Amino acid sequence: TPGGIATQGTFTFIPQPPTITSFIPTSAGAGTTVTITGTNFAGVSVVSFGGVNATSFTVISPTQINAVVAAGGASGSVRVTALGGTIMTPGFAFIPPPTVSSFLPTSAGTGTVVTINGTGFTGATAVSFGGVPAAAFTVVSGTQITATVAAGASGNVQVTTPGGSGTIAGFTYLPGPGIIGFAPTSAAQGATVVITGTNFTGVSAVSFGGTPAMSYMVISPTQINAVVGAGATGDVSVTTMGGTVLSPGFT
Repeated sequence: TPGGIATQGTFTFIPQPPTITSFIPTSAGAGTTVTITGTNFAGVSVVSFGGVNATSFTVISPTQINAVVAAGGASGSVRVTALGGTIMTPGFAFIPPPTVSSFLPTSAGTGTVVTINGTGFTGATAVSFGGVPAAAFTVVSGTQITATVAAGASGNVQVTTPGGSGTIAGFTYLPGPGIIGFAPTSAAQGATVVITGTNFTGVSAVSFGGTPAMSYMVISPTQINAVVGAGATGDVSVTTMGGTVLSPGFT
């Protein structure tokens, strides 16, 4: 006034309430960063998805927030609380992580198709055996995947979706057999041929020139004694659960 100035206390300006114009992606799993755009994001104290507080969030500007979806989330509204108040916008869908309950066979070699059972397989982006990506996979349904083993390793079976990853232990990779040599290289029906090589455990077939051996005996993982059948000239073939190997040169 003409008589001077009087003051008291501290005045706090409260900005306009925040608004949310959009958020991307609208569907996400735990650990995914969602970008929220809107207005009046000053002094943000809470960001939540479906009522579950974000793991963390960063206010990029008064019009943008980057928030990380927490584990154990839920579908529902995206909520932002700032100095000006709270805004809630519906439409967020939480994607739970997949679970892997079983798989068959539990032991397999390269090229074998393994059936994986569980939940939440829709939209699967990766399947691996012992940390090695599957050669190919097909999502049969939300509860089943068929996957082809690549040149893998023993360990966990893992399924990855936009909602996260599910794993189960117990997969055994069976390396394919190898043939180092065989003697004699020329033989008639009824003759015994000694085949040397590697990984001969679980042999299911032996053939000469495409004709199955009359009989065979796995002496060790590195030796097979096989009796020539009514054979033909060509490859010596050994098949195990790990695959099939061919070695040319049999007469």
